[in-house]
Amino acid sequence: METSRQGAPGSTVKYRVCRPVVVFTTIEGVTVRATAVTGSTIRPVTGTAVDVLYDPSHPNQGARIDTTRGRGTAALGLLGVAGAVLILVGLRLALLR
Repeated sequence: METSRQGAPGSTVKYRVCRPVVVFTTIEGVTVRATAVTGSTIRPVTGTAVDVLYDPSHPNQGARIDTTRGRGTAALGLLGVAGAVLILVGLRLALLR
């Protein structure tokens, strides 16, 4: 597990963020280390089984723990921004009438 102290920019309030880490050996004998893309303030349980996504021909390049949060974070973020823009444009148009 990797931990880091994080907080809002300019804030003195810091909190611990935990990111699960797994180390495994491929069938070919290559040792791979993968870290979760997203973290949590809740410490993960050691020994929990996880799925790891990696390219078998290049296992040390981009191996990552497969999490629901990690898969959808970027897509949901973009969707949220697009929705906010549409709402603001709609409000602006309504005020101009």
